[in-house]
Amino acid sequence: MPLITELKPESAATLVTDRRRPGRLAKVNTDLLPILRGEEAVELPDVPVDFPEDDQLSAARGMMFGVVISAPFWIGLAFLGRWLLS
Repeated sequence: MPLITELKPESAATLVTDRRRPGRLAKVNTDLLPILRGEEAVELPDVPVDFPEDDQLSAARGMMFGVVISAPFWIGLAFLGRWLLS
């Protein structure tokens, strides 16, 4: 098969161009095609989900602790900058 650079300009125009949208994956999983086309209903398995009984506010408490610790530092730094500039 000849390369595109080896073809004459008039025969290069007859080549089939790729009509897919830009950025599309070269290979799509064939199991996803019916789902993406809406041809097949997807049945989800009936699996119970166990959520951990962890403390859900631990992250918020950590952030509040960080603000309480860092606020005096930044306030002191602002006063120091103001004192040095005056």
